Amino acid sequence: MKKFIPFIAVVLVIGLVAACFAGCVDPYVGPISEGLPQDILSGVDTAPSDEIKNSITVSIEDIVNDATLADNEKVRLIMDAIEENETKVLRYTYFKYTKGQTTLSEENDFMMIYQRIKKQDRDIKDDIILKFPINVGTSDVMFSLYAATAAGSKGIYADGKLWRLKVDMADLVYDGEDTGLLSVKEGAWEKGSDFGDKDETSLQTQNREESKKTALNFSCENIISTEGVSITHNEAGYYEITFKANLEVANADATTISRLEQDNSASGMSFNKLEVTVQVWDCGLIKEMDFVESWNGKIIGLTGTANAETHIEYSYTLEDCDHTETQAILNSLK
Repeated sequence: MKKFIPFIAVVLVIGLVAACFAGCVDPYVGPISEGLPQDILSGVDTAPSDEIKNSITVSIEDIVNDATLADNEKVRLIMDAIEENETKVLRYTYFKYTKGQTTLSEENDFMMIYQRIKKQDRDIKDDIILKFPINVGTSDVMFSLYAATAAGSKGIYADGKLWRLKVDMADLVYDGEDTGLLSVKEGAWEKGSDFGDKDETSLQTQNREESKKTALNFSCENIISTEGVSITHNEAGYYEITFKANLEVANADATTISRLEQDNSASGMSFNKLEVTVQVWDCGLIKEMDFVESWNGKIIGLTGTANAETHIEYSYTLEDCDHTETQAILNSLK
């Protein structure tokens, strides 16, 4: 049975318990950009080159054309294939953006912006994660919760080691007026606690466990509903697939719910929604993904609801996968 760790768990609740002990900083209160950023990577619409296609191992054409498979089973196998292909592909750059709203009571709610950009090839990996809460509620509970959730980390795997960098909330800039993107002030990156201390190569991090975190992890055998499944082909050379979770199965699976509660330091949890649209290149590499999700549960003694929407895009071009800036930052701190 496959396990499912919903992305909303990472987006909305990481660090909340620890944040109760963090010092207060002024929260962002201001405009919120509508929708989600799109087409951030210049090569998102560029089909993978022969060099890239020759580096992967699993084709999806046989899956799509197998008349003996139900559509939801095809989707399960396709999602498994793109996960495996990510562990083999020569290089890729990945952008993920989530906007999530957590409501624990009338006064206890806030929105979290989560942004991740990962560039990876066989020699270097640059993985940036930024988290930024906005328009935090007025209660003391929320002020104690939000402070440590806003931060940034940058893991550079190079020269056989992990070089961890960090920034604090004051170093993050949110463009609520226009793009909605998060950025880091120039020169703000500083050494983290494990800067150059861990022996690990970029290639070692390109594994199934890591590839699960970049898209969706499946929780139980029948997690994909038989209803609402669509698989269509675009003449630009990719399949567009839509599906949703079978909530009855997901919520009845003790392992799935236990992991959801553990990831969120919560109890009494259940899914309300998980609906996905994914574009997959004919060769079996992911192009883009969008999904919306929601759950109920009890956090820090308060029962509430979390809702999130996510956009993901990939590029396999040399331009998007360039590490010049990464190497310059690393060299300046060594």
